[in-house]
Amino acid sequence: MSARDWLAERGLDGLFETVGACFTAGGFGALDDALPALYFAKVAAYYFTSSPGPFGHRAPFTVTGGFWQLWDRMAADLSDVRCGVEVLSVDRSGPCIRIHTSAGSVTADDLVITIPVDQALPLLDASEDEREIAARVRRLDYCTTMCRVSGLPRPGTFIIGEPLQNPVPPGQLVAWRSQYADTDWTVCYSYGSKSLGPAESVELLRNEIERIGGRLLEVRNHRHWSRMPHFSGSDIADGIYERIEKNQGRQNTYLVGSLPSFELNECNVSYAQWVAKRFFGAATERRE
Repeated sequence: MSARDWLAERGLDGLFETVGACFTAGGFGALDDALPALYFAKVAAYYFTSSPGPFGHRAPFTVTGGFWQLWDRMAADLSDVRCGVEVLSVDRSGPCIRIHTSAGSVTADDLVITIPVDQALPLLDASEDEREIAARVRRLDYCTTMCRVSGLPRPGTFIIGEPLQNPVPPGQLVAWRSQYADTDWTVCYSYGSKSLGPAESVELLRNEIERIGGRLLEVRNHRHWSRMPHFSGSDIADGIYERIEKNQGRQNTYLVGSLPSFELNECNVSYAQWVAKRFFGAATERRE
């Protein structure tokens, strides 16, 4: 069902308006009639179980020290982590997985793919079913801009609460985050499009910041993201997620990450842990 119909059927139309701005600001798209209720429910569950939630609070809600330090700490406990290596191809035709890289080949018992299958497709000796699933993946163009801004409130995460057009116009500022009170460095969030270049996108952002009373002083980094890999409502109804689960373990290959779970850290972690216990239970129990 669409999110709008699902909420209306349950008398929860107010939730649509309450969570709608947060949903769009988070890079999950506009709440239109085509959006499957599944994705709206994922985001709503996160917002209402966060403590404190993102609805206007001014406290930072991120990993202490940033995610970079988190990955460093995790990598320190692993025996073999290879950085800066380009994966050229993956051969799953034999009894073992052969991963060919710019630094040589790696032989493994299993392959766990953490990026969406459509991005991994060029590297794989993909099956027809993997290609069919990959062809149905949809994405959103979402932008983050690290910049110095004056005239806007800080610290905290701030969401544009005014009604947003559907679809969200490219360059539309939907939120900004200023984590520290003693600096004007800010991360701005907006939507992009394939036809919008970086210079045009930044200029639209400048206009948006000025519209709400701020001033863009300097841009350090502007990045477009292919965000929220997901499926249409009809694909979900046809059992696309059941097909993904049925394929888990075929050719000793497992798919985790945003596509089979959702584009939230909590969902990714939960699903990855579930796959690990389901297929590698004895190994994970020994490590614990």
